[in-house]
Amino acid sequence: MNRFGIFLPVMLLAVASSVRAGIPTPDLLSTDPAEPRAHQQFDLVYTLESCGDIFAADTPSNRTVEVVGNAIRVTALYASQLCLGGQPYAPSYRWRIGPLNSGIYQVELRGYNEQGGPANSFPIASGEVTIAPSIPVPTPAVIPASGTSWLLGMIVLIAVAAASRIRRT
Repeated sequence: MNRFGIFLPVMLLAVASSVRAGIPTPDLLSTDPAEPRAHQQFDLVYTLESCGDIFAADTPSNRTVEVVGNAIRVTALYASQLCLGGQPYAPSYRWRIGPLNSGIYQVELRGYNEQGGPANSFPIASGEVTIAPSIPVPTPAVIPASGTSWLLGMIVLIAVAAASRIRRT
């Protein structure tokens, strides 16, 4: 094979990959809320542009959520990828995650069918999620009292005001 015979397929592959790299692709996995916080639950959301993947209802028997280190794996019962004309489709699916510590987590969504079970799952989508630190709860502002003499003074002042009001009537 001459140099041109090797060069042409390599060049076509490079051009094809650069053209595809310029096409924006949607993020299939996202979170709700968009910026989850530590020690709070959030939803992992799988979004579809059109009819496609179909998952069973999100019940504990139809999914598992595993967190090992900084990896989150959701394995869900996958119904089908069959898409018929006019068929309604769910624009997104959600799975509850957390609460987790703050950090960056690799997320993987896997599917399985009833025949193979979760042990024979297959990849559907993957991504990354950043869990922000939790927002500290502000402590209430407390005005310190200056001892029992301050409290006693307030009681006397209230008593004098009440007596003055009673005399006027």
